[in-house]
Amino acid sequence: MRSFIPLLLIITIILASCSKDPLISKQYTEVKVVNNDSGETLYETNDQNRVEKIIDQINTSKRTDTWDAIGSSYMLVLKDGEDTLEVTYYNGKKQNGEVTVKGYHVYTKFRLID
Repeated sequence: MRSFIPLLLIITIILASCSKDPLISKQYTEVKVVNNDSGETLYETNDQNRVEKIIDQINTSKRTDTWDAIGSSYMLVLKDGEDTLEVTYYNGKKQNGEVTVKGYHVYTKFRLID
């Protein structure tokens, strides 16, 4: 029983350190992927279930605040009426489907565009 308490304490500390605040706490009603160079919309949905899944994936995926930032020609745009959140969307060989939100690189691996 004595060895169980320290083990439980270690597990609790590990679980507490894994939890992270959501990067997106607002509810949005529309998601688009836009090519910044041409202005063309490459993906768009206002299906509320799909929008919530995209936001949930951003909030729960592995993230880092230290990465080698590279430019991207794509933007993931979340909208709710007048309120808009634009985040960098990567669609390349190394970072396909990943996003950058509020200073964090998020390993989402979206497959929203080809």
